[in-house]
Amino acid sequence: MAQRIPVLIKTLSLTALGAATLTAIPISSEYQKLRLLSVRAKHTAGSAANFTLRLHNSSAAATLSDFSQVYVGSNTLVANLFGAANINSVFGTDADGNIYIVMAPNAGSDNAFSVELAFEILD
Repeated sequence: MAQRIPVLIKTLSLTALGAATLTAIPISSEYQKLRLLSVRAKHTAGSAANFTLRLHNSSAAATLSDFSQVYVGSNTLVANLFGAANINSVFGTDADGNIYIVMAPNAGSDNAFSVELAFEILD
């Protein structure tokens, strides 16, 4: 019998986002080790022309190239779907079981996104 891999899929609808808006994504109630498998994101409204999705495992100083950054996508035009698979990035949540997403649109604070993240839950 094949071993089952515990996979968690988080689907998000994010609104009123600006360049530095940080949104918590609850994964567990305590620290959890994860493997990021895939991510998809689509800009659905707002004044931005492009965006760059980032994931962090801390809410403190979650800026581009900060040590808490565990994943950064490519700069994507809002007309396009951002997607990445086979990412294989292993990291932990913060002590409260959260990770954090920053969509980093290049303009406005009226941006909305649909996002899907797939994780493997690690022991």
